Order: sequence, then structure tokens, then C-alpha cells
Amino acid sequence: MKKEFQPYVIGLTGNIGTGKSVVRRMLEKKGVLGIDADYLVHRALQRGTKGYQDICQNFGGEYLKSNGEIDRGKLAASIFQNKEALILLEKILHPIVIKSFKQILRKSQMPIITIEAIKLLDSELVAMCDNIWTVHIQESKQINRLMQSRNLSEAQIKERLAQDPDSRQEAQHSDTVIYNDQALDKTWKDVNHSWNTLLIKDPIFYIYRTNIQKRYSH
Repeated sequence: MKKEFQPYVIGLTGNIGTGKSVVRRMLEKKGVLGIDADYLVHRALQRGTKGYQDICQNFGGEYLKSNGEIDRGKLAASIFQNKEALILLEKILHPIVIKSFKQILRKSQMPIITIEAIKLLDSELVAMCDNIWTVHIQESKQINRLMQSRNLSEAQIKERLAQDPDSRQEAQHSDTVIYNDQALDKTWKDVNHSWNTLLIKDPIFYIYRTNIQKRYSH
């Protein structure tokens, strides 16, 4: 059956540890289909996939677990110390993620989709987005969160942050900035405000929002 519309896409970005997934889940509470680009990467690296074969060919078997699956943690720890390796990895994975997301857009019947991606603005994903949201947090809080959640040293975290996009430039190229420095209820209020602002400003978004309300009212 032919689709009557293309989904409205909210691109959700921000550096590691800013709380992108929290904001994505808040949007999902509003009936939005949430897609995590990292999950698409995880699927792309499973045994038997082209991504798996390309990783093995370019990086060797030293990054495989005993069960033959790719050790993503070990691979990540290595490439973040090698800029050329990081570029190569992104060259392998980005086209696969783009292809997967295009398939989702073609098949999904959901009116609004949000795609969470750390390097959204530097990838082809940005061209598929109707609206860009960036999640921001103070660097000191960002480091503390990562030290608690990732079991990494401050030096290791700063090394990874150095590979991330410039948060100020991300904000300048975004339609909305969500500040996730305070309590979750404050973040929720900011998400609600941005959602309602988008609802008013974008007539197309309003149509899709109306479709969602009808769908979930039955």
C-alpha cells in the first residue's frame, strides 16, 4: 500500500554523556518513534553482516570476542586513540546506518520519528531531518556522569570528548537546544516547551501531531 506521507523527522544530537537518550525517551512518551543510531550500528556489526566483514578485514581478529562477535568496547577504546582508525570506522559504518534509516523512513507508518546520533550534523542523516535538537550539558557535569556510568578515568573521558563535535557549533546549527544540566523535571519542561513551540511554528508538524492524537485516542 502506498504511503500517504513521509514521516516528520526530528534529529536529536549532542555529545557523549549529555543525555540524548533521556530526551529521546521523553519524545517517545509523546508518541514519537525513537531510533538510536547506536543501535543501528550494533546491528551493523553482528556476525554475517557486511559491517562485520569490513571490520574484520580492516581491523583484524584481535577485536573479536571468544564467541566471534566484535568486542565493541575494545574497538572503541582503540580507535579513540587513533584518528585515522576512527575515520576508517566511520567510513565503514555511516553508509550502513544511512541505508538502515532510509529503510525505516520508507516502511514506518508513524507520523513523527526522532533519530538520535552523536555526529548527526556531520553525516548525511542531517539532510533527512526536518528539525534539529541538540542536548547540551556543562562539561564538568558531563565528565562526572561519564565517570560514574562508563567506568572511565577523567583522562580517558577527556580524550573521547576531544573527538566529539564542538557543542557550540552544534547549538548554532540547531533549531532547538535542550539544557540537561538540572533535574529531570526541568529537562521534561524544556522538552515540552520545544515540542509545543514546534507544534505552533510548523503547520506540517501540526498535521502529523493531529494524526498521532487520533491514533492514540482509540
